[in-house]
Amino acid sequence: AITHFVSTAKDITERRRAAAEQRRLWDVLEATLNEIYVFDAQTLRFEYVNACARRNLGYAMDAMRTLTPLDLKPEPSAAAFDELIGPLRRHEKEKIVFQTVHRRADGSRYPVEVDLQLVQDGGKPVFLAVINDITERKLAEEARRESEERFRDLFENAHDLIQSVRPDGTLLYVNRAWREALGYSEAEIPGLSL
Repeated sequence: AITHFVSTAKDITERRRAAAEQRRLWDVLEATLNEIYVFDAQTLRFEYVNACARRNLGYAMDAMRTLTPLDLKPEPSAAAFDELIGPLRRHEKEKIVFQTVHRRADGSRYPVEVDLQLVQDGGKPVFLAVINDITERKLAEEARRESEERFRDLFENAHDLIQSVRPDGTLLYVNRAWREALGYSEAEIPGLSL
């Protein structure tokens, strides 16, 4: 006959708190509008890719696990990428920041800025990449460059004498009519003071 039971209890409050904290961290990573990638430092295979990246690239997580960063980047060769990440592997740098282009599953491309670090995941080295889609920035830069070219062409061909001067009186730009009227070549203008 059973006369009594013996039981033991273990306080798992800290373990539950740690698990909840880890879930919150993953929720944040999934929700961010930056693309987040974690990939193996040796094989370069993706281990984690957040929702923003999967959505922007058009790949499911299962497909991402079969890919490496080289599959997303149309221009760098394996040797060039290895050279790029070499300073991280050799611990000469803590992070590198560079711009490149990503290729989506449908073949379309978009410009990105990559912030790449080598970190430890449970003692295993992995790369952590935080990616910003810089499409809007590139479009704005191109629009500004085109605008500057249009205005420069307009000013360059104007009959009036046009000049742009720094606050210290140094010339930044003068148009062709100004140079011809005052007898200067274009090469003589930079650094010339009024």
